[in-house]
Amino acid sequence: MWAMTAEPISPAARAFGERVRTRRHELGESQEQLADASGLHWTFVGQVERGRRNVSLHNILKLAAGLQVDPGDLVRGLQRTRGLTIRDAGVVVGLGMPISIG
Repeated sequence: MWAMTAEPISPAARAFGERVRTRRHELGESQEQLADASGLHWTFVGQVERGRRNVSLHNILKLAAGLQVDPGDLVRGLQRTRGLTIRDAGVVVGLGMPISIG
């Protein structure tokens, strides 16, 4: 049996989620209200706020619209995950998915 970890997937995901939560609180909205305004599911919003989702550009734009902010405000200054490694198979692994390097 496996246990789901409550840790954010990266420092950037944690910081992004904190920005979303802070702005949502500034607006006085619940996760459900933000989800409705963004066209997303409320469980997804909760996972984003906890840093448990790697959010696509499309969903960053949806969240920004629901939060009434420029998308840049949500991502400005975030740092990529350090420690990309090259494996024997010639694949770079980072940010949770392999990327072929040729």
